Amino acid sequence: MSTPNDSVTSLSTANVSGTLPRPPWLDEQLYPFQSRFIEVEGYRIHYIDEGSGPFVLFVHPGFGWSFTNREIIKGLRDRYRCIALDLPGFGLSPVPPMYRHTILGDSRLIERFIQTLGLTEITLFGQDITGSAAFGIMGRRPEWFRAAIILEGFLWPVKKELRVYPVIQLVGSPFFRFLSTTFNFFLEYSLATLKKKGQQKFSAQEMKAYRGPMVNRAVRRHPHDLFKSAAKSDDYLVDLEKRLQSLSASIRHALPAPPGRIADAAASSFAQAGRAEKGMPALLIFSDADSIVKMEIAEVNGQAAVIIRAGGQALFVLTIEVEAGHIQAIRIIANPEKLARI
Repeated sequence: MSTPNDSVTSLSTANVSGTLPRPPWLDEQLYPFQSRFIEVEGYRIHYIDEGSGPFVLFVHPGFGWSFTNREIIKGLRDRYRCIALDLPGFGLSPVPPMYRHTILGDSRLIERFIQTLGLTEITLFGQDITGSAAFGIMGRRPEWFRAAIILEGFLWPVKKELRVYPVIQLVGSPFFRFLSTTFNFFLEYSLATLKKKGQQKFSAQEMKAYRGPMVNRAVRRHPHDLFKSAAKSDDYLVDLEKRLQSLSASIRHALPAPPGRIADAAASSFAQAGRAEKGMPALLIFSDADSIVKMEIAEVNGQAAVIIRAGGQALFVLTIEVEAGHIQAIRIIANPEKLARI
C-alpha cells in the first residue's frame, strides 16, 4: 500500500484496457474520462482514474454509476486523484447472470479493488445503500483512509429506524422486485424526483446515460438486491456502527451545502482537516430538501399504507393487508382523483 499517488500500480496497468468504443447512449462531452478495466475477484470492473494528488475514491449510489459523480470529479481532478468504480452490473461493468449484490459482498469487493490498485491515504466519498458497503472498509481498515465524505445513507442497523425499516423491507420485497425489473422503478422514480443544481431537470442526454446501462431487465434487479440485503444485514451494520464509533471522528457539518458548491466544500474540508492524530475527519453533506425517496408510513382506508411522494404530491399509494404479522396482499392506488385527497 505504498504506491505513489501520482501513478497507477504495475498490476493495475497490466489490466487496463485502452480506449474502448463507448456505447451510443453515452455522450463523450458529459463523461470525458478514459475508461479503465481491472479484474477483481474474477469480475471485470470498470473505473475511471482522473487527476493527480491525494486519492479520492467515489462509490456510486444504488441507482447510478460513476457517471453520477462526474461533475464533482471534474471540479476536483486538478488537485486530487479521483477514482470512481462501477460495481458489477452497474454502469460499464459487466456482470455474470447469477451475481447477487449484498452489502457484505460488495464491501469485500471494493476492499479488494483498493488493494489491487494499491490505493492509500484515501478520502472516501460514499452515500446511499452502497455507502454502507464502502464505509465498512473504513471500519475494518482505518489505516487506509485519511478522511470521509458522507452523504445520505445509513451506517448503523436499519432496525433502529422504526419509520424507515418497514420501508426498506417493502422495497426489498418481491413486489418491488417486480416493479424494478418490469418498469425500472428505482431509476425512473429517481429521475422523476431528483434535480440538478438550480433545480434544473436532467437533459435528454443525461437521461440516456442513466437509462442506458439498465436497458436489460436482468440488470434492473441489482438495486433491489441491495435493499433486500440491507433488511437482512443487521449483524454487519451493528459491527459497522461499532467500528466507526471507535474512530471517534471530529465531524464537520455542512447541512445543506450551497447549491453547486459540493466540490468546493469537499476540497475545503480536505485542505483544513489533514490527518488528525486520533479519529477520522469527516464532512457530512445532507440536504434538508432531499427528494431521492420521499416515503411515509400512514393509514389509508383503515389499512397500513406507504405513500410515495414527489414535490409534495402523492405519486401512488401502496396499501398493505397484514394478518398475523405477515403481508397478505399489497394494492396500488394510482387514480389521480383519489391521490389528490391523500
